[in-house]
Amino acid sequence: MSSHKKTTDKQVPSDKNGVDFFISYNSTDTLWVNGLSGWLNDLGLTSVSQSQDFVAGSNFVSEMNAAFERSRRVIAIASPAYFSAKFPASEWTAAFARDPTGESRTLILVRVRDCEIPELLRPLVYIDLCSLNATQARERSEHITDRQATQIKDMVDKLAEIDVLAGKPDSHGEWYARLYRKFPCRNSYHLIHIEDFPQVMTYLRIEAAKSRPKLRRTNNDAWRKRYTAAIWAHTKGIGLSHDAVHQLATERLNLAKPIRSLNDLGEQNLEKFYRMVMKL
Repeated sequence: MSSHKKTTDKQVPSDKNGVDFFISYNSTDTLWVNGLSGWLNDLGLTSVSQSQDFVAGSNFVSEMNAAFERSRRVIAIASPAYFSAKFPASEWTAAFARDPTGESRTLILVRVRDCEIPELLRPLVYIDLCSLNATQARERSEHITDRQATQIKDMVDKLAEIDVLAGKPDSHGEWYARLYRKFPCRNSYHLIHIEDFPQVMTYLRIEAAKSRPKLRRTNNDAWRKRYTAAIWAHTKGIGLSHDAVHQLATERLNLAKPIRSLNDLGEQNLEKFYRMVMKL
């Protein structure tokens, strides 16, 4: 469930006998598992699953534990049968415990039939293959999810908005053209490879940061609002109150007196404080 590049992750233990993916599933979805194993193999990735790798007469629990321990990530084939069975529950909960925030993408959900995702797993972005044939499913598995596509669109909208506020004409087409040149995807951001998504978002955020000075020169009010909005969004995400942010600005900028609003900061101090905050 990847793209042309092999995924590695320093946070997930591995050894010379490790495999890329452990496939967790219910027996009713064996055909999906067999197909998925083949797709991964074609991409140069390794996987282990009961249907493909466990021989008759082996100790089922022992084999499962050994396979799980040497796998870097777990793919859960989500379906009604999967979430109602006992053995899969122990597998996805163990994978979730490895990476509860989902930061390392240790647990990857692939929904093959319509089902309700357990509440604990709902924050995770899943790959939805419901109602797709094998060819469509394979193509979908290699590309970003609809939610990730929306994130990319939102960033492009922000970049185009900055250009408009700076006095330039609408630049949506220009930004998408840049994106397609840098990340080949047949001129559709929906077809960006899933492994490229982090690099795409980093690229767009850097471009947004580079574009903000345009507003400072042409639309100072819009420029200040962009910086203050970014500061408040970031500090809220790390649990800082408004008072704590004002105190932080006063201390980090060595101001002579406390501020009561970010509007009290001059342009240079606002930009400097923004850079400080983004590193927190």
